[in-house]
Amino acid sequence: MAGNLSFSIAINLLTENFKRGANSVKGAFHSMRAQILTFAAALGFAGVSLSNFLSQLIQVARETSRAVTALKKRVG
Repeated sequence: MAGNLSFSIAINLLTENFKRGANSVKGAFHSMRAQILTFAAALGFAGVSLSNFLSQLIQVARETSRAVTALKKRVG
């Protein structure tokens, strides 16, 4: 009887530690997923910002070219 009781206690301790470990791993994966989603959102925002910056740069280059052409026609 005492042998069965200590075996039962050992099994309970083992399963309790397994549950704790599994919950710890779940928490770690949840934290990692949140970090990955935050990183992906930041990359998306950076991509949109870079795209807007490049389109503004192209627009400025076009307007500068038009201004230079207009000045050449006016002076020349």
